[in-house]
Amino acid sequence: MKSKLIVITLIVVLISIMNSETTAQVQRMGILHGNYNIGPSSSIRVKTFCVDPDRSVPSETSSFSHSLLPDQKAKVIFSKRTMSLQDAINGYLIEIRGINLMGSIKDTVLIKSLSEEDRAYFLFAVDIIENPGKITFKKLLKIYDYPLMRRAISDEELQMIDEVKTEYESMSSVEKTMMDSFLSAWMSMFLEPLIQELRISGDYSGLRFINKTNKPIRIELSESIILGEDSEGIDELNKVIDYLNNLSKDDLNNMTIHQSNIWDLRK
Repeated sequence: MKSKLIVITLIVVLISIMNSETTAQVQRMGILHGNYNIGPSSSIRVKTFCVDPDRSVPSETSSFSHSLLPDQKAKVIFSKRTMSLQDAINGYLIEIRGINLMGSIKDTVLIKSLSEEDRAYFLFAVDIIENPGKITFKKLLKIYDYPLMRRAISDEELQMIDEVKTEYESMSSVEKTMMDSFLSAWMSMFLEPLIQELRISGDYSGLRFINKTNKPIRIELSESIILGEDSEGIDELNKVIDYLNNLSKDDLNNMTIHQSNIWDLRK
C-alpha cells in the first residue's frame, strides 16, 4: 500500500507541474543585439534568453507580438524601406513564435552550446519521450536531478519531488520492483498524457522569426531587446537588459551560464 501511495503522490505532482505549465503567463524573452537576416518566405531560429524564471516556457503556440523597448532600438529593413520591428509585426511582415522542445532537441548547434549538465538533461528527455515503454520509477525521478528541470518548477513542487525520492531510496529492492509494477499499471492513464505533453512542451532558448513576405528582411538591433506576448512594463528588467547589452555573439556559445546569471539578477 505504501508503494502504491508513493506512485500516486509522484503522479499527482507531475500532473500539477504539467497543469501549471499550461496555465501560467508566458516568459518574456531577451534577444541579443546584432543583425538578423531572413530569406523570402522562410524563417530562422534566433537564440534567446528567458527573463522570467517564474513563468511558463513558450511553445510553438506562443506568439510574441510586442517589442517591449523603444522602437528606435529595433529596426526592420524591407524592400528598401525601414520601419520599427513593432510596425513590421503589426503589418504582418514578420511573425515571432515559440519553438517546441523536440524541435530544439534536434538542433545540434543548440546541443553543443549547452553546459554538460543541461546537455545531459536534453538527451535524457529524448530517451524518455522516444522510449516511454521503458520508463521505470527510478528513471522518472532522475529527470528532477538535472538543474535545468529543477529551475523550471516551484519550490513547493521541488520539495514534494525530493520527499518522494527520499522515500523511494529507502525502500528495499522488492519494494522498488513493486513500485515499477504500480507505475506500469498507471502508465496508460497518467503517464502517456505526460509523455505527450513533453512532446509538445516549449523551449526557452530560442524563438522562430518568420518572414511572411516574398522578399528578404533584415532586422537590426542596436541594443538587446525584450519580446513579450502582451504589452507590459519592463522597469524591473533594467539590470537584465544591461547584462544582455554587454554580451557578444560569441557568448551564445555558453548560453546556459549566462542564462543562470540572468535568472540570478531576477531574484
